[in-house]
Amino acid sequence: ICRLYEQSINHFQHTFINVSDLIRVPLDKKLNNELDHILKSSFISSNDHTKKEEFQVKIRTITEFLNDLKDTEDVLVSQWAQSFTETCEYLGIENLIVKLIPQEIKCENYVPLCLKLIDIRSQLQEQTFDIEEKTIHLWSARFDISNISQSNENSFQIFPLIIFK
Repeated sequence: ICRLYEQSINHFQHTFINVSDLIRVPLDKKLNNELDHILKSSFISSNDHTKKEEFQVKIRTITEFLNDLKDTEDVLVSQWAQSFTETCEYLGIENLIVKLIPQEIKCENYVPLCLKLIDIRSQLQEQTFDIEEKTIHLWSARFDISNISQSNENSFQIFPLIIFK
């Protein structure tokens, strides 16, 4: 996880170092809280039964959106005072995230928006790692039980005998 955060930070520095000041304007507190709520309720699941594949789809959606934004950064600079969602629609960026972003957010809020998306993606990646660790732990626990059982009994007796008629 530490390496993942390190890579994200390095990627972050590389991504935003040459970004125009016109699209670095912070979100006001109310809009920031609203966006936090929208993104977390849409992407971060409190359901313990969420599958790894679902997290990976969400991670891919965010990554594709961030890549699309990076490719159109020059247009966002020229449209800095315009609505972010309207500009995305004009540019033909088709992504579920565009529909989630409030109309009040402008292109000038590009960097804070990207930071929020990177944060959400990192949380999803962390949840994916947690699922993988639980799976590995379950598998290793099964093998530990097998080793203990094998020393005392026949390995075929671990599984129930099924007789077909």
